[in-house]
Amino acid sequence: VFFRSSVVPSAERLKPVVVALDAHRETVTFAFGEPLPAGPGVLELSYVGRLSADLAGLYRSTYHGPGGRKETMAVTQLEAIDARRVLPCWDEPGTKASVALAVTVPEGLTAISNMPAASETLVGNKRRTAFLETPVMSTYLL
Repeated sequence: VFFRSSVVPSAERLKPVVVALDAHRETVTFAFGEPLPAGPGVLELSYVGRLSADLAGLYRSTYHGPGGRKETMAVTQLEAIDARRVLPCWDEPGTKASVALAVTVPEGLTAISNMPAASETLVGNKRRTAFLETPVMSTYLL
């Protein structure tokens, strides 16, 4: 986790001294050792979500493929507050954001989003698809 000012391009990245998770409230609080600079900023997060067995967030589903063979896919159901199961966000309908999404899947599979693909690159035996940034919208629409 890092914070940097977007007003001062050369500003250093500040690392929080405390990261406190409140599982009951489904929130995380970042405390920095110094006041953050006034004005717009960027919060950089590295995050790994999990593939759920529930029908919420990012979850595993099955379908019948060619020849009736049972296939597995990962799908999302993000309404109304399940986007936070997939990515760190404010997923309340009144709070909007734009999202730049990239998905890495095994070669031979296809990643689909609600935005067109911007680029595809091979990473070993996997394909990484980066999608165009969404317009400002409720995150549950992702």
